[in-house]
Amino acid sequence: MSEQDILADDNQGLSIRRMRDDADDYGLLLRWLALPHVAEWWNPEREDLDLNTIIDRYGPATRSEDSATACIVQVSGRPIGYIQFYPWDAEVVEMQEMGFDLPAGYWGIDLFVGEPDHINRGFGSRAVSLTRRYLIEERRATGIALAVARDNLRAQRAYEKAGLVRKQEVLDTDTRDGKRIPSYLMATP
Repeated sequence: MSEQDILADDNQGLSIRRMRDDADDYGLLLRWLALPHVAEWWNPEREDLDLNTIIDRYGPATRSEDSATACIVQVSGRPIGYIQFYPWDAEVVEMQEMGFDLPAGYWGIDLFVGEPDHINRGFGSRAVSLTRRYLIEERRATGIALAVARDNLRAQRAYEKAGLVRKQEVLDTDTRDGKRIPSYLMATP
């Protein structure tokens, strides 16, 4: 791993690096997305996933062909999860569909901890805090906002620990059983 791949490091073993456009990183995502604790929130319609689907979906974000930046969360160099970030300014239609508006300069974050032995250990909130700091310092973000399912209590706790607060109820564009998912918009105060 080269140093330029590291986007952020908390000096306690947690680091975030760009996801690579290679079979190893796509394989990690495929494995993680199949795990029940991830699929419940990232694949609520239980879509069949294969390596080609993962490459088509995440490849553009590894190659800067998308407004999102795909990253791998690591602990002591071991990949444990996925995080992506994107400017909400590029997602105006999605904001309108979900029923909220944000000031210019806000960025979104989506995250999951894939490795089961790293769940409920604070890595999610630390990854959000680290990404938040990176976005403010390096990308000049004015704030961070994300949508989280109302019934995803573990994620809500992680986001609260990272300093985000509930702003309003929204309907995510993701669906479960064919219905949009009731969610909270959580953002920096």
